[in-house]
Amino acid sequence: PLVIEGYRLEQYQRQGKTIVAGEGLNACACGALEIDWLPFAAEQYHCSPDIKDFVLVEVPIVVATFPNRNGDAFPYEELTAWRTMAGRPAYKTFIGKPVHQDHDNQDDTKAKGVIFDATLRKYRGQPHVVILKGFDRSKDQRLAELVQKKNRVGHSMGTLVEETECSIP
Repeated sequence: PLVIEGYRLEQYQRQGKTIVAGEGLNACACGALEIDWLPFAAEQYHCSPDIKDFVLVEVPIVVATFPNRNGDAFPYEELTAWRTMAGRPAYKTFIGKPVHQDHDNQDDTKAKGVIFDATLRKYRGQPHVVILKGFDRSKDQRLAELVQKKNRVGHSMGTLVEETECSIP
């Protein structure tokens, strides 16, 4: 997976918003990320408000319609459905959510980082949701280093859904 060092990203102001850009952010909107929300998320998740403290990694999390290793499937129509409360399509609602380790996700303050972006791409002919996870070095240096060195390639994905349907009769 693609790994991006937060301290290598260029940070600037554009129209009053904090933006980061740099190598590896090509798949993000305009090759840049708006991160004005990071200090607010950092307060909730007890992580760093500074992008320079993060190791970012692209992680494919959902293949539209096909079940993942946990047996969960997300139809393309649901992933692309507009979510009025969030003001964006469903797959974009991963942005700003906490990153946890090994499904230890009941307490936001235990978050190891935050999700910076979510995109929908075709891979092997199928639409995939790919997220850009940020692991906070200042909170868990060992985990961030494992991710940076690609020694921690297994990632869990959590989601809240409005409704589920069991596919087993």
